[in-house]
Amino acid sequence: DLGCFGHPTARTPHLDALARDGAKLTQYESAANVCSPSRGSLMTGRHYGRLGIYPGTFAPSAEGGLPLTEVTVAAALKTVGYRSGMVGKWHLGTHEFLPVHHGFDYYYGIPMTQNACVSNIETPGSVHPRATAAEPYTSVGPCPIFNDSTIVQQDDMLGKHELLDVIDIDEQYDAAAAGFIRQNHATRTPWFFYFCSHHTHVPQFASAEMTGFSTRGLMGDSLSMLDRSVGRLTNLTAELRIDEQTLFIFSADNGGARYWGPDVRKPLP
Repeated sequence: DLGCFGHPTARTPHLDALARDGAKLTQYESAANVCSPSRGSLMTGRHYGRLGIYPGTFAPSAEGGLPLTEVTVAAALKTVGYRSGMVGKWHLGTHEFLPVHHGFDYYYGIPMTQNACVSNIETPGSVHPRATAAEPYTSVGPCPIFNDSTIVQQDDMLGKHELLDVIDIDEQYDAAAAGFIRQNHATRTPWFFYFCSHHTHVPQFASAEMTGFSTRGLMGDSLSMLDRSVGRLTNLTAELRIDEQTLFIFSADNGGARYWGPDVRKPLP
């Protein structure tokens, strides 16, 4: 039981409010059990087999991505006057396959999952700068932050540069989302925003202020950070008085992976 519809010990007031005041789609099924195929189907409405991205996922060093011939929801909405933005985990390719080449007008984020990135977190399933020639983590490559299609922070698998600041990435994502919404609201432009948090994919992480926030360990803290982001967005639409005209859809791309073990974190040496 993944606790998809709430749990007595989870502190998720904003997600609870969405479920209480909206509709719970209890019969929904993900297109696939791993990230890239399911996200490709979510973006296009097409079966992942037709997209050519099954059974694996796109590593940071992958040369391919979601085919540019595919029509995403952002590209379709553009034809009727919408501006589309996205923050977070794309996982459908980098560089020429980034969201801004698939109909999105704005993108800010780390395209990959944090378990494929050298970063400032270390938990079961994470990758860290102790990679060696004997254990090169061959599926792993650079995991930069992109602003549209421009790299704004670079790291490599041996940790030669500043570690990717995943711990505080939520603040950057929340601010980017708010900026996009405010900008389009000011110009009365219809908008679509796709927010892809790295929570609660392994390795779990939480900022210093949110570590120990819940009673469910790091997994609970990570979930609470996701809830905080949701609350910031719903509060923003209420502030702008567009909450009654805004459709929120909250979903996960696939189920959890329990084989990574305990969600503990220890500092890098």
